[in-house]
Parts: sequence; structure tokens; C-alpha cells
Amino acid sequence: MIPRRASLGTGAALIMVTVSLALWAGGAQDSQNPSADKEIDTMSPDLPGSGASRVPPPKVDALERNGIRYEPALSGLPLDATDVSGWMRATNIASGEVLWLAQVYTNPDPVDPFLPGGGRNMIAMKRISMSGNMIEVEDIRGRRFLVDPETGTSTPSGG
Repeated sequence: MIPRRASLGTGAALIMVTVSLALWAGGAQDSQNPSADKEIDTMSPDLPGSGASRVPPPKVDALERNGIRYEPALSGLPLDATDVSGWMRATNIASGEVLWLAQVYTNPDPVDPFLPGGGRNMIAMKRISMSGNMIEVEDIRGRRFLVDPETGTSTPSGG
């Protein structure tokens, strides 16, 4: 049997260790620093998860003309699309009906079987704007394309 003095000392030591750990782990608020109880988010909201190896693609604003929204299509692509670069969607703003979904440009790089998503890097859109009666699309490589707003048909415009 353990002597009574030893068990009291052990109990006191356990209480002190528990309280110290609780204070160290943030169990009690710091009265000197009122913001100490707030969680600090050190991750950038623009990076897709921790440890991202690349910066995210630029945010491209949709172009709205005559009740139609023209925007990059990042989802809703055809199931057999092996190249996810350059897709654009035209949507009737009032009804929400998709008028067309077209691939404005493709990735000219050869397929790399070691890359996910069909073996190609995505070439993101940089800008969508009007150029006369056509839509001009520029990708992050500086290539420019003219898009017919009625059909989604595109042609290179130089650049």
C-alpha cells in the first residue's frame, strides 16, 4: 500500500500538470491578449488547399450582353472531353437556359500520361471582352480568339 503522503503529492503533481497542459493548449483565455481566443487562418484564401504547387488561374469576369452571359465553363463539360482548356458557356440570364457550350481553344502541348485529368495541363482563360460584334477571349499564354456570340464558333485572332 502507498503511504498517504505520497498519494497526495502525486495527486497534486497530476493536477498541476493537467492545468499547465490546458493553459499551454489554449484552454484558458489570455486576459492580456483579447484576440488570443480567435483562430488564426494563415492559409491564403486564393490557394486551392495547403501545399499548392501553383498559383490559381486568374478570375475571369463573365461578359453580359443583350441578356446573355458569356463565361468560362469549368464544370458541366461533355463527359468525353479530354482537354478541359478553353471551354465557354453562353446562358440566357432570364431563363437560365444554356444556349451553347463550346471549346474556344485547345491545349497545343502533347499529352503527358503522368499528368492527371487526361494528361494535359489546363490553359486558363485570362480575359473575355467584346471586340466589335465578336467576343474576344485571351488565354494565359497570350493567345487570342474571336468567338461568334450566336454560335460559339471560334477563330484565332493573333496575339
